[in-house]
Amino acid sequence: MSPACSIRSSVRACATVSLRGGKCTAYVATALGAIVAAVVLALTSAPALAQESGRSAASAANAANAAAMPVPPAPAALGHALVATDRTPLRAAPREGGAVQAELTQGDLLEVRGQRLDHLQVYDHRRERAGFVRAEALRRVSLQPGEADGLLAVLRFLRHTPGQEALGIAYVAAYLRSAGAERIDAEPFDALGTMAERLARRASSARAGEAVAAQIEGVGAYGVRFVTLEREGRLHLCYEGDAFRRALALRPDAGQQARAMLALTRHDCVDPMLTPTARVAFDAWRADLLDLPWPRGYNELPALMKNRLHLRRAGLWAARAHQFSRLGRASQPAAERALAELATVNKNEFTDEDQLEYAEAAIRVGAVRWAAMPQAMAGATGAAGAGMVEAGAHGLRLVVRAGAEPGQTCVGLLAAERHAAPAGAGRGTPGRTPEQEAGPHLLAERCTFGTVWTRSAAVRPAGDAMALAVQPLEGWTELWVFRAEGAEKVGDKVGDKAGERPGWRIDVLPPAAAAPGLGYVEFAGWVPGAQPRLLIAREARTEGRFHRRFEVLALDTLDPVKQASTPTQLVAFGQWSDASWRRRTVALR
Repeated sequence: MSPACSIRSSVRACATVSLRGGKCTAYVATALGAIVAAVVLALTSAPALAQESGRSAASAANAANAAAMPVPPAPAALGHALVATDRTPLRAAPREGGAVQAELTQGDLLEVRGQRLDHLQVYDHRRERAGFVRAEALRRVSLQPGEADGLLAVLRFLRHTPGQEALGIAYVAAYLRSAGAERIDAEPFDALGTMAERLARRASSARAGEAVAAQIEGVGAYGVRFVTLEREGRLHLCYEGDAFRRALALRPDAGQQARAMLALTRHDCVDPMLTPTARVAFDAWRADLLDLPWPRGYNELPALMKNRLHLRRAGLWAARAHQFSRLGRASQPAAERALAELATVNKNEFTDEDQLEYAEAAIRVGAVRWAAMPQAMAGATGAAGAGMVEAGAHGLRLVVRAGAEPGQTCVGLLAAERHAAPAGAGRGTPGRTPEQEAGPHLLAERCTFGTVWTRSAAVRPAGDAMALAVQPLEGWTELWVFRAEGAEKVGDKVGDKAGERPGWRIDVLPPAAAAPGLGYVEFAGWVPGAQPRLLIAREARTEGRFHRRFEVLALDTLDPVKQASTPTQLVAFGQWSDASWRRRTVALR
């Protein structure tokens, strides 16, 4: 019942009661007062209630609208783009005065999300930055399968463009993503490895700047890795070769296979910190790689590429010959293989760069060429690990024995007696004089941890000097010169009279006056006369330069008397150079 109906009912009831007895007057007044107060209260509170009700209704409407409205999506990708130039600014606004968020590097892949005026709105996932880049600094690419042919065409152009290696590697990555697995062959991996090697050479040069360093870091986002090595006091960067290994697994043609072989077997990219055991295993792997079969035709290779393969094998087998000598294995077959590979080279098919490769291979082979010679004369073995070699018919004997430390070899020069007492013979042997029982006398001795090429021993006809080749390191062979000088007192020995015997000394001639690296020095002949001379040939690489010299040394001081770049400029070489040296040396190539 509404309030108005209740009021009317009460008034009607009171009127009836009042007619009966007049007793309802107070009740009616009280009721009317309550009604008036209620009406006044309702009228005063109505605006506030209406305002609050309106606010609640608006909030409910907004909540309903928010629930019904979808969340706006992130800007949709409109494709991808590659940065074409180094130090491209990524700006916060599409204008030249916008704040620079980052500096992009050639080859960086960006996601395109829109365009404002002459700028593209992009997102860099590597740096996790968004911004705007001028459209002319980018190259739009599509990673859809139908765009693979266009990407491959650009890739073929960039692989032969120096300075564009980072951009070319980015195109390789784009092509591999867009092309189907059935279309991928050895070509993109061959291009990737070629450009990565070229980029590593640029980074290793003395003129490499911050831009090249940024490119090295940028291509790392595509999985291209480099190895940093130290060579001749400088850091040297090498590509680790993953792309070339993948190319070899995809049936490459002859040219692709040759490039992969040469890249994976570089001498300057061998880690110098490898242990001897690991180095032997790695060189064995390199040798097997260079001897892989050629399913796509070796004869199709140009003469230039064949030359490079021969040079690489020559240097590698020279290293293996030295390793075999250290391991106590036969080193002659490896040295012969190295000489044969070097002799197969066609010197008329060389570029300027190949001339340097040829000089390096010749030095490596020249350092171990003595291993290819048969032992001229092997003497008896006096004790375990002690060998004797007769040093000509001049009363001298060369003794090679194991040193006190593991891997050490000691070389001794003895004055061999014509009737030396046999091993085990005691004193007072009937029919033997004290001089005969005294045995050989040690003239000089020197120990080394290198390989002693006893086959190189050359004695001067007068019997007062001898030359010997010793190789302490791979690719580094020195010349030991034994010389008699002055005289020393020799005391009585079992009744022998005191007398004088010439004293001997050993001098070491290195290939170059520099830290051991790559080089050799070898005996070339003796010059007789009142002032005897020693002929030698030196060849070495120092600070990236190759030097070859032919020298005439004074035998008493070993100081150079004359020297020249070719032996034809020295009269002594024309008259007194050793015939065996002229026949076997690689210095006269």
